Amino acid sequence: MRKVLVIGSRGLVGRGVCNFFENKANVQLAEIDLCNNFDLRDKRSIREYLKSQSHVEYVVNCSGLNDHVSKEISIEDNKTDLGNIDLFLDINVKAVCWIIEYAKENLKNLKGVVNFSSLYGTRSPFLPIYEKPKSLSYTVSKHALEGITKYYAALYGKDGITVNAVRIGGIESNQSEKFKKWFTSRTPLGRMASLKDLFGAINLLCSEEGSYITGQNITVDGGYTSW
Repeated sequence: MRKVLVIGSRGLVGRGVCNFFENKANVQLAEIDLCNNFDLRDKRSIREYLKSQSHVEYVVNCSGLNDHVSKEISIEDNKTDLGNIDLFLDINVKAVCWIIEYAKENLKNLKGVVNFSSLYGTRSPFLPIYEKPKSLSYTVSKHALEGITKYYAALYGKDGITVNAVRIGGIESNQSEKFKKWFTSRTPLGRMASLKDLFGAINLLCSEEGSYITGQNITVDGGYTSW
């Protein structure tokens, strides 16, 4: 029986990951989200929650701020969003570090941590396809997250703990037709991703079959970054 904790369980990716694990007979699932009085900007909140989940073996961190999802983030046309950078760094970078460190400290059977990155953790957004500028702060935070993943993989490898990230490319949701047409034209598989396209990588990284994979940012993008 695998014991999996999903953090950020109410978001688009988090809901999909939870539904996937709920339908697997060999998984005991725990989940938490910001709406459960779980404050990613308060390291004490993270620590106390993880103390209460000491049985967990795998942590899947789906939480994160995204300017095209979070309505409180506003970016003016033709401007960067440095005014938002502290918020992005708090939630998308610092909180990830606290989650990993407190998981290591409090989960006695911890085997692995999986983070979620983005295509914009390895490259710049292609700005012309966005109606409003894509966030600089988001891009900076995802580049940082990929470095964090490698750092903690190296730090905790001696303890048999794997730390990886899944680099997502183009999950279809409510994008404009212009965006979808452009994205699929640049994707060798000729379509955008669905949530189920992520499940194979997540299942592998949260299993004994993935126990020799660590420090990796695994790209699931239909081949978008291959040319």
